Amino acid sequence: MKNIIFISLFFFSCNNNSEKMYNSDFSMSDGEHSTTEYKCLKKIVDCGDTVIYQQMFDKYDDNFHIDEFLAYSLIMANKYDFAQAYYDVFYILTLLPEINVKECFYCLDEKTRLFALDYFKQAIYKGNIIASERLLNEFGKNQSYPIEELYLDTALIKQAKINITQ
Repeated sequence: MKNIIFISLFFFSCNNNSEKMYNSDFSMSDGEHSTTEYKCLKKIVDCGDTVIYQQMFDKYDDNFHIDEFLAYSLIMANKYDFAQAYYDVFYILTLLPEINVKECFYCLDEKTRLFALDYFKQAIYKGNIIASERLLNEFGKNQSYPIEELYLDTALIKQAKINITQ
């Protein structure tokens, strides 16, 4: 009986209205997280709240702290299988704002590049439209930023085309 009550309380806490959780602003200071920010990050880790995840991702990205969000993207991808988070892992790993480079895939060491590629591919196989569009419009053969490991994968390209047409 105690287990049922505990599970019910946990389920209820994870299903509270995400909008209410995020409505108050918090600062992106170098110090501790604000209480609201902490609660939002906890919701991501404990419940996989996709609405709060996206809002927090945008907040971190807008404030040039996106590198601090990598762990949350990995949790959302690995624990909750959230397609957007797979793409976000790739995005964060290839973004190097401190050297004023939009993306630097080839700046990564080989292991990190393969890791990033795997998450990018998973995003496409899980139906992510942003990753699919980037593959076809930027990373393909004869495109502005080709990534050979991606455009040679015919199954991946086929899946990207399916994702975009759905």
